[in-house]
Amino acid sequence: MKKFSQILENINNQKYFEISAEIKLVVSAENEGESGYLADSILGGVEEQADFTIQNIVEISKEDYQKHFEAYGIGFDSEDIEETDEEKILKTWQAEFGDKTPTTTEKMEFYHQMRNAGFDGFVIMNTLDRKISPTWMKKQNEF
Repeated sequence: MKKFSQILENINNQKYFEISAEIKLVVSAENEGESGYLADSILGGVEEQADFTIQNIVEISKEDYQKHFEAYGIGFDSEDIEETDEEKILKTWQAEFGDKTPTTTEKMEFYHQMRNAGFDGFVIMNTLDRKISPTWMKKQNEF
């Protein structure tokens, strides 16, 4: 009986599942390109996701934006809706990397993606000064 118990303990009953889901994101952004970038960052940050496709981006009114969240008991003040560039950068960083420390290549890609989204290089660097090493920041500012 003892050998039989050891055999059963070593059997891995792990199963794997593929789950397809439809999700609607509602983000605050200055333009369609930035909203697409934010959606891409958010969806890309989902652990264990294998693939996603952004199917449509439609501009909505501020009131419609607020209505999406009122159903969940989340109220908005005017200050809650308007985010500074720094807040947008940090939110995107968090969505993309969470608590992990990105590689140098990932940091560089993030910096360039943010520049392509229209953010000022100095604002990006000042916002991420604690997340990116000073040596790396100095090199980026030389370009």
